[in-house]
Amino acid sequence: MGYVRVPASSSRPTSRARDAAGLAPTTLDGLIKPVIEVCEFYGTVPWQLSSREVDRYFAGVGKRAPSTPPATSPCAT
Repeated sequence: MGYVRVPASSSRPTSRARDAAGLAPTTLDGLIKPVIEVCEFYGTVPWQLSSREVDRYFAGVGKRAPSTPPATSPCAT
């Protein structure tokens, strides 16, 4: 079971909704991309994913690199 991809030509309403909400394209893409990755990995749609599947994905295959810690000043005492 899969989900239906929306053709690029129909992205116009999404663009208007995004603009009305005040979201930049990169913000929306950054929020949606992980959801699409998990759905493609399990071959399902978002509303059929369990929290266990999402946790398993990001603990393994979809694990992200750790954030870098904030830089410390060499002059700090």
